[in-house]
Amino acid sequence: VAKYFDIIFTSDENSISRYVSDCGHDRVFSLPFAAQPLIHNPIRNRLPEHEICFAGSWYFRDHGNRKRDTELLINAALEHELHIYDRFYGTEDRNKFPEKYSEYIRGSLSYEEVCMAYRAYKIFLNVNSVSDSPTMFSRRVFEIMASSTAVVSTPSLGMQQMLGDQLCIVDSQTLAEKEILRLINNDVERMIMAHQGYREVMLNHTYSHRMKRILSEV
Repeated sequence: VAKYFDIIFTSDENSISRYVSDCGHDRVFSLPFAAQPLIHNPIRNRLPEHEICFAGSWYFRDHGNRKRDTELLINAALEHELHIYDRFYGTEDRNKFPEKYSEYIRGSLSYEEVCMAYRAYKIFLNVNSVSDSPTMFSRRVFEIMASSTAVVSTPSLGMQQMLGDQLCIVDSQTLAEKEILRLINNDVERMIMAHQGYREVMLNHTYSHRMKRILSEV
């Protein structure tokens, strides 16, 4: 399909060379995900009511490190008030969360409800399906940070390069437990990190910024 277009944008910079090879021209550029401030923002009716949330799905088969990373984050949060919103809750899909996590599952949420949930928790957990791209990682990271909520995530090259210290990156259950406990127990530290993340997204990673990027190349 991309061959029909004069200019191509991909969320994964690592894929540019393949597009160039397949399409026969070099008008191919990277364009990361972003946040939409009208939808993703820190406007709250009240302070966060709950502690930790994960909204997504469990992968029945190995998907890179996705399954391992999901398990280490979830296990690290079990000692706290953890809510899981399972994308496949109530279905027969094999990617539902295992039975051992059933007491933490609060059903599923629509996308609109997820955006509201971003503001209702002190910490949101994130797992990236792709970890080696310099530009592509979970879209929810931008959206959560734009909501001024702290993010604890497993590693991603792009996330580390683009967002750095504005979120908490962990690569083991032990480290995840330590960082979650630190953020839960220190409201000021957590709120500072969340606000700095919000500011970084609003200054550099909204869809207005992405549109300017598209127009500059066009």
